[in-house]
Amino acid sequence: MAEKFSTGLVDYLLKEACLKKAFEDCVIKMFSGTAPGTADEAEGGATLLCKLTKGSVAVDPTEVSIAKQSMIEITVASVGNTVIVAINGVDYTYTVLAADDDLRKVARKVALMLDGIPELHAIALASGSADGKIAVQSRIAGLSYTIAKGGGGGGGTATWTLTDDLIANSRCDALQWGNVSAGKISKEAGNAWSGVNLANGVASWFRVILPGDDGLLSTTQLRIQGAIATSGAEINMNSTTFTKDATTTQDSLDISIPMA
Repeated sequence: MAEKFSTGLVDYLLKEACLKKAFEDCVIKMFSGTAPGTADEAEGGATLLCKLTKGSVAVDPTEVSIAKQSMIEITVASVGNTVIVAINGVDYTYTVLAADDDLRKVARKVALMLDGIPELHAIALASGSADGKIAVQSRIAGLSYTIAKGGGGGGGTATWTLTDDLIANSRCDALQWGNVSAGKISKEAGNAWSGVNLANGVASWFRVILPGDDGLLSTTQLRIQGAIATSGAEINMNSTTFTKDATTTQDSLDISIPMA
C-alpha cells in the first residue's frame, strides 16, 4: 500500500517547500465508499463520515497559524568577535572574519547560519552597510521556537540586541505534523486528532487536505489520499464502523515518500 499524492502536491514539493510545510494547517477527511483513482479526482458521491482537526474543533477555510518572528540587530562586530545565538537551548556561533568588513556582511553570515536550522527561516534586512538587522521566523507557522543570547547569556563578544516575539506565535485548530525519521513523517505529539462523526458508515479511505479544499477535480490543490482498514492500510483502526455523533480519534499516522 502507498499514499497517493495529488499533482498539486507533487508540484509544490518539486518547486517550493517540504511536505511538513505543505500541510502545516491541514484536516483529514474520512469517507465510506470507493476511493477515487487518484488524489486529483473529485470526491464524487462518497459519504463524508468524519473530519479530523485538533481536538475536534471546527476549522474555518481561512483559518491559519501565524509564524513567530524575532529580530536581531548587530551594532558592533570586529574581526574575531562572536555572535552566539541560542535556539531551543542550543548555541549557534558565528565568528566574524576579515572579509566581514561591515555590519551588513556580518548580518548576512549570521542569517545564513540560522537559516540552516530546520525549524527556522532567517534573512538579513540590511538597508545599508551599517545595518546589522536579521529577521528570524518559524519555518512552520504555529510551530514555535525559543531564541536567546547564547554563550551563557552574553551572546558572544559582538554587541547585539534581541527583540523576541516581534510577531507572536499563534497555532490554529487545524492539524500539524511532528517528527521526520526513516523516510516518514508522523502525527504531531501532544494534540488529539479527532472529529465528531457526521454520518453512519464504514470508513474505507481518507484525504489529507487544506481546509479550503473544495473536493472537486483539481491538479493544483494539495492532497494525500490513502486507504482505511483494520490492517494493511495507510490508516489502520480497531473498527472502521462509524456511528453518527460519536467521536473518532486517530492516535497515529505516518506518511512516507517511497525510496524507490
